[in-house]
Amino acid sequence: MKYTPQQEQAITTRNVSVALAAGAGCGKTFVLTQRFVAQLMENPDEQTLSGMMAITFTDRAAREMRDRIRDAVRKQLAQCPDDQAANWETVLRELESARIQTVHSFCTATLRAHATELGMDPDFSVLDEPTAAAMVSQTVQNFLEQQLRKNNKQAGELVLRYGLENVQLFLRSFLNQRFRYREAANIAQDEESLIQFWLTHFRDRYLPDRFKQFADSTAAQQIKELLQNSSSLPAEMQKRRTVILGLLDTLDEKGTLTSEQIAELIDHAKIQGGGPKKKWATEELYESAKTALKELRDDAKKLLDE
Repeated sequence: MKYTPQQEQAITTRNVSVALAAGAGCGKTFVLTQRFVAQLMENPDEQTLSGMMAITFTDRAAREMRDRIRDAVRKQLAQCPDDQAANWETVLRELESARIQTVHSFCTATLRAHATELGMDPDFSVLDEPTAAAMVSQTVQNFLEQQLRKNNKQAGELVLRYGLENVQLFLRSFLNQRFRYREAANIAQDEESLIQFWLTHFRDRYLPDRFKQFADSTAAQQIKELLQNSSSLPAEMQKRRTVILGLLDTLDEKGTLTSEQIAELIDHAKIQGGGPKKKWATEELYESAKTALKELRDDAKKLLDE
């Protein structure tokens, strides 16, 4: 089997830690499978699964990897010398119990194996994502209702300003980021300094990153390309073109936009009222601009809300 140089290195390198980075669908599971099989083949007379483990993120990936390893072992069994056949048959039989599992499965097995030392009930179960989300939602709802019944002033002000459902949404989001609160709490000594810490972080780190993300978005880049290369646009769209490109240039130059500029971008980033489709150079250009403008407008609205 032929591999790329990077795959070859990841499969055959030993005695050091190996990190493999690749996008979705680029063959990470394939490489891990081949590395697993290659490790077995290095000592054909002493194959063993007891000292090997493969961990993936999803059950599907674990099943896929086990199936691929099984196929590879079967092929090896079919072509190996007779004196190695018994070993490969043993590997094939033991494959179902091999430690090819998800992170959750590995942690579960480890905790159960040491439940007595840890003082845990060995009959515990892993909380699935839908149940966990439902429990968090119910806990947040109960907590907020409790604070409102106690006439908590801050809780009441939040609900009046943002609405009950939005406040619950905020709290659920904060729970997923509570590690950041702990980090900030270690820096801030009191409520006032904590608020100042978050304001500084928002201004100096979050907003610049968010504006860069907006400027580098597919919609922003596509709109710039479409409008810069399209001189024959309806008159009204020509005016919008000037405003949109000007604001995007400002964003590239300064790295930020004011709330008024974002609102102006939202107002102009639309196809409606920009002239009939027949006045555009091609229908394809019109449809492409329509889609990209909508995506840009939606992203700008999110930016304005922040």
